[in-house]
Parts: sequence; C-alpha cells; structure tokens
Amino acid sequence: MTKQHAGSPFPIGLLVLDAVGGVALALGAVGLVSGGSVLPFLAEQRVAWALVASGAALTLYAGLEIAKRIRGRKTAVR
Repeated sequence: MTKQHAGSPFPIGLLVLDAVGGVALALGAVGLVSGGSVLPFLAEQRVAWALVASGAALTLYAGLEIAKRIRGRKTAVR
C-alpha cells in the first residue's frame, strides 16, 4: 500500500482509502436521513451509524497520513 508511482504525489493506496471512507460516510449519512427508503440495508440505524463511524475513521487516517507525507516532503526540501 505504500508503493508510489513516479507521477503521483501520494501513494495510490491512501487515495483509495480516502475514497472508500468518503463513500462509507456518505452512505451512512444517506441511511440516517432517508431511514432506509433509498437502500433497504440502511433501514437499521446501527448499520448507518457503523458506516458513518468507519467512514470517518478511514478518511481521518488517510488525511493524517497524507498530511504527514506533505510535512515530510517540506522538511526534506529545505
């Protein structure tokens, strides 16, 4: 997951992790707002809250890792 291609500023794995977290967060929010009318498996609030929590955790982790790598690059350039 830490493999980096020559043209990408961040590892692809972190960007995918951030995207998956964003989708899970959005699905959980839709489930809480719609009450399961959009997607039946989101009818239970436990499922929706679990998606919100896991999506937020994945997005937070990816964001912190990206920020750490940016900070590391800035100190390496100086």
